Amino acid sequence: MAEAESGRIVDAIGHIERAVAAEPHGEYRAQLARLYTLVRRDGDAAAALRAAEARPPADALGRDTMGCVYARLGDHEAALPHFVVAVGLEPANDAFRYNLAATLSFLGRTEEAEAAIETIVARAPDDARAHHLLAGLRKQTAAHNHVGRLRAVHDRAAPGTDRLLTGYALAKELDDIGLADEALERLIAVNAAHRDRLAYDVARDEAIFAAVESAWSRIAAAPVDCAACDAPILVIGMPRTGTTLVDRILASHPDVESVGELQALPLAVKAAAATRSRTVLDAETILAAATRDLGGIGR
Repeated sequence: MAEAESGRIVDAIGHIERAVAAEPHGEYRAQLARLYTLVRRDGDAAAALRAAEARPPADALGRDTMGCVYARLGDHEAALPHFVVAVGLEPANDAFRYNLAATLSFLGRTEEAEAAIETIVARAPDDARAHHLLAGLRKQTAAHNHVGRLRAVHDRAAPGTDRLLTGYALAKELDDIGLADEALERLIAVNAAHRDRLAYDVARDEAIFAAVESAWSRIAAAPVDCAACDAPILVIGMPRTGTTLVDRILASHPDVESVGELQALPLAVKAAAATRSRTVLDAETILAAATRDLGGIGR
């Protein structure tokens, strides 16, 4: 694992693959699955998890790792029992309990998620991630909310991520209970502080949009070879335009399963484009991918 910690993921994968071949412990397979996801080998990660189920890790970290990889692959139902075991083995580990709460939330088991988060908050009153997740579990009411507690937590939060997350949580609950003016003031303040720390370049986004517009006629006419029969449903939209809501509506149909916001497609586009830029999506990649085989990208 030393190679992985130093960024040499491919070397680490080779070492663990040899370890698994020699002794297929569940702990080894869990870590191998985690490393596969880091290089976007999601199919291999899923296969490693399936193999690990025969002899799952005996330790809490190994089970939490399996749960995290399942969650990253979008299979929250499979992740849940591993998080349950991890928390059972190490009930004082708030990181494991947070992962359990997040998965319960994703599965719509709100009351159980709320109980798990309150356990964390009781031990770590300033845990920003826990407060943020808790605020989003349900619409708060005048009779049931955490606004008073959130005000205190936010006021003492350190600048950076903690202040951002607690600010978002507080603004959300304020809006829920009808205090829209204060909610807006809180959002403006935390977003202004966050914006100052962002290395955002609007020119890069402008170049991407220009490339999409320029390449669209070629993309529309690009060859499609052996397109998949089981076509996925792609929900496309700008940020904050309701794509998650559409995803949830579609997933409520018994024949549709949501896999979340996976990065497999943009990575497939990047691989087909064969550009050497460090970002997954940029103007160069869009223009290069415009004439590639779309069927090959989809497969």
